[in-house]
Amino acid sequence: MELSQFQDLVKGAKTPITPHALEILKRFDRNKSDANLLVDGFTNGFKLNYHGPRVAKDCQNLRSVRNFQALSLVSKEINLKRIAGLFSSRPFLNLRLSPVASS
Repeated sequence: MELSQFQDLVKGAKTPITPHALEILKRFDRNKSDANLLVDGFTNGFKLNYHGPRVAKDCQNLRSVRNFQALSLVSKEINLKRIAGLFSSRPFLNLRLSPVASS
């Protein structure tokens, strides 16, 4: 995926967090490090400090989500722009998938 495609993918994502509003925290944080970490993380993404291999991983969802109700819940999250998907092909070559389960 090209960088511009990724930017288009996340451009529509919605979050209740407004990074510029977090700037207020800097007034109350004595050394500013925690506030800076939050502002930078919500603005540019949080560093995961992962140094392992960056390889793709596939999986199968658990049987509990192989029904219409689970698909309905996922569709709702997609429509609310809380998650991206459903993809016909892998949007990132090294995307690691995790199984989904439902109770």
